[in-house]
Amino acid sequence: TLHTLTELTGVTPYVVGKPNPELVDLIMRDKELGEAERSKFIMMGDNLYTDIELGILANIATCLVETGKHK
Repeated sequence: TLHTLTELTGVTPYVVGKPNPELVDLIMRDKELGEAERSKFIMMGDNLYTDIELGILANIATCLVETGKHK
């Protein structure tokens, strides 16, 4: 039978991928950027529910590329 990761490990996973804004925060810390630099970021992507939502949640500019999933 199939089991979830939580069932197998007893631990609920914490996702750091899109659309979790922690992804942008990790990049900013890694590059030693201050909050003022956030205005220089832009999240480009073709998915409203991962790419664009990440930009909104991370308080950075977004650009929907209309060649993929959403138009």
